[in-house]
Amino acid sequence: MVYISQGRKEERFEKFPKGIYRMKLMDTILKNHEQLGDYQSVQWKIIAPENYKGRFYWESFYLNHPDSDKAIKDQTRYETFLKEVGGIEEGQEDNADLLLDKVCDIDIYLGHYKGNDYNRSNKRVVVKETDLFSQNAIAKPQAPTTTTEDLNDEVPF
Repeated sequence: MVYISQGRKEERFEKFPKGIYRMKLMDTILKNHEQLGDYQSVQWKIIAPENYKGRFYWESFYLNHPDSDKAIKDQTRYETFLKEVGGIEEGQEDNADLLLDKVCDIDIYLGHYKGNDYNRSNKRVVVKETDLFSQNAIAKPQAPTTTTEDLNDEVPF
């Protein structure tokens, strides 16, 4: 899809279909929008599925939106994001450095509003173990199948 904005021609991707995507958190930065106020921008890079690998997904949380209801909703969404991804340590303030390079499975919703498509993140689940050397994707942790396998994993003292 091609958009023309202020005399520039820009290529844009279609919105993501509904589903679960494995993504790596690449960047989080506080930005300002002239009319909508300060907002937290979060950039994700898709790892899987393969046909979307390398594409980016952004989330925006308008923390100082002029509409106080929208600001409260976005503050709640941002706090949920931090809790799901692990950006808040017990008794600490939020810390963006704790978020970078986290890998999550994200449930993406595809909606339509006033003739426009939009994506929204419903839930984020941090992937605990990753296989950094695999070309395919991230390996999910698997429980041992027998007690014998558990014993083979023990380290002798």
